[in-house]
Amino acid sequence: VSFSDNTVYPAINFTGNKIFSYKRGDGSNDSELGFPLAYQNVENVGDILFNFDLLSESYSYQQEATDTITSDKGFLRQYKDQTNFTIVNGWTKGKAESSQRVVRQYVVTASQTNDFAIDVYDNSASVTDIDAKVIVDNKRKKPDTDYTLVDKNGVKYVRFTTDLQVDQNVVIKTLSDTAKNTNGFYEIASNLESNPLNANVTQFSLGEVGDHIKTIVESHPEWQGLYPGVSNLRDLGEQGNYATKFVQHAGPIALPLFYFNNKSSNVIEAIKNAQNEYGKFKRRCPSCHKAICQKTKDLVQKQNEKLEKIFKFLKNNLNK
Repeated sequence: VSFSDNTVYPAINFTGNKIFSYKRGDGSNDSELGFPLAYQNVENVGDILFNFDLLSESYSYQQEATDTITSDKGFLRQYKDQTNFTIVNGWTKGKAESSQRVVRQYVVTASQTNDFAIDVYDNSASVTDIDAKVIVDNKRKKPDTDYTLVDKNGVKYVRFTTDLQVDQNVVIKTLSDTAKNTNGFYEIASNLESNPLNANVTQFSLGEVGDHIKTIVESHPEWQGLYPGVSNLRDLGEQGNYATKFVQHAGPIALPLFYFNNKSSNVIEAIKNAQNEYGKFKRRCPSCHKAICQKTKDLVQKQNEKLEKIFKFLKNNLNK
């Protein structure tokens, strides 16, 4: 049903919805666009702000009272030709679930220009499920072309086809079901770094778009080239589901983590405590009733008066 259908949304003020647009600011007009631009922090190209109108607009319509519907409840028709289309929204399902790679970093020295150890797992040569990404000076290297993994003395190494230069920076990011040791550290998972509270993305900067594309080239297995620079990014076809900058999560972890990691706010322990306290209540209720009746020597008083005294007694004596 279209937002413009007046049988469903009577007298709606919907006339169309932009996907994104420049966010207008204050000050002098831009020489090309003819209106002032808004900036995230400072006035430079990377900080130019855009509205993500697809998720941030709202429209009013009249039923029994004035109601509102927001654009994030809607979908788009993506046409393959003049008649065939698919229903889409502003998101595409990610290629993989969020994960945390183990990071090991080296600076090339004169005494070591090749064979960099993946020593973040004990006896790493015997670990069969290592998935490695190798980055040299912020450029991702291609396995079997730029490097191979070799085993020596029980340790797995990254061996480059050409020796590296002194002071080059080598970052090895690995993923495995094996527990890491103390040599590496976990990178921040994308679902904790990007939109951890799962809010709608309503605006973004030009620089953030660049960061979004960078996460694609870091994750796409077929990407080759330089970023920024000449690459095969345009020809890769499916790209968006490799990105991890602009995201929403099927199950955001930020709020549950508070209860799982904070002992005084642990939801499991809270449920157990409620269970124990209710057990105390059930065990003490009959004896409290008997004790109150004996003290008052009035066995015919109204039940609600008895219960009121029972609850007061429990409140004052439950934990004694």
